[in-house]
Amino acid sequence: MKSTKLSRGLAVIALMAGALAGCATTEVAETYVTIDINPSVGLMINEDGQVSLAHALNADGEMVMLQLQLEGKKAEAAMAEIVGEATQLQFINPDATSTSVQIDCIGSKQTVQTRTRNEVEAHVNAAFEGVMAQAQVQTRAYDDSETSEAQHKGTNPLRWRLMKQAMIGNDELTEEEALAMDTEALLAKVKAGATQMKAIASSYGQEFLEAREAIHDEYLPQIQALRQAIEEAEAAGSSTEDLEAQLAALETAMRDALKALVDDFKERTVTAREQWQTMAEGIKAGGSSHESSSETGNSTGNQSSEVSTAVVW
Repeated sequence: MKSTKLSRGLAVIALMAGALAGCATTEVAETYVTIDINPSVGLMINEDGQVSLAHALNADGEMVMLQLQLEGKKAEAAMAEIVGEATQLQFINPDATSTSVQIDCIGSKQTVQTRTRNEVEAHVNAAFEGVMAQAQVQTRAYDDSETSEAQHKGTNPLRWRLMKQAMIGNDELTEEEALAMDTEALLAKVKAGATQMKAIASSYGQEFLEAREAIHDEYLPQIQALRQAIEEAEAAGSSTEDLEAQLAALETAMRDALKALVDDFKERTVTAREQWQTMAEGIKAGGSSHESSSETGNSTGNQSSEVSTAVVW
């Protein structure tokens, strides 16, 4: 009898331990959300409604994000801070009839993505009510150039937008590798490269990617050719010492070139953010409106405020 009770007890403990282990290894589904007012920002939101990553998507978004620390906060609170800061910086005019806000999202789990999208829309409306303004929320409409560029890459505009962020944050991630990744892997890459991604201003994003691609184009074909030559030499029983030395030197040279590129853009970003900070302080102090408002097409003096589609990403 005692043996039976002991066996049952051990079985229960084993089941509980298995359940706890399962809970510990369960991945939390996340959704990447873009909000274009203008300014434009990107948020990574988990299925519990918590922000795990927040970053700017254009220069006006950089100004808004200068003073905000949104990671770890609930999406509702994060949206209230974004809208509040955008209002203080005169990107949102409370006297306007309405302000167009375009949102889009992509996630690793469809049900969570749909729920997050609906919750973000509700949070946007609530945030605008908090500053006594009206929002007209709709799914982001991509212009012809954005759609054409994404189609040329064999993907859709939002996924291409996400891929660019992943490539900015991860030096050696190639376009081909990013295209082959599923959504979950892309989201993981964006989070893994978040520190570098946020250290390079979004307004420099395209220029950075083009310079990075030039480095890849210079080194990767040589690296691949050497790897092939090493395989052939090994198959023939020949020495690969010289080839491996050449390969190591090339790989080091490519890493050094990428590091120098990143350092250069980080330095430029620091300078740019200092200028945006000065501009933001002037606007909040009652100075003239930001210069970028005329460029983004978001006029705070009109009866309605329209979103700019000329965002960097």
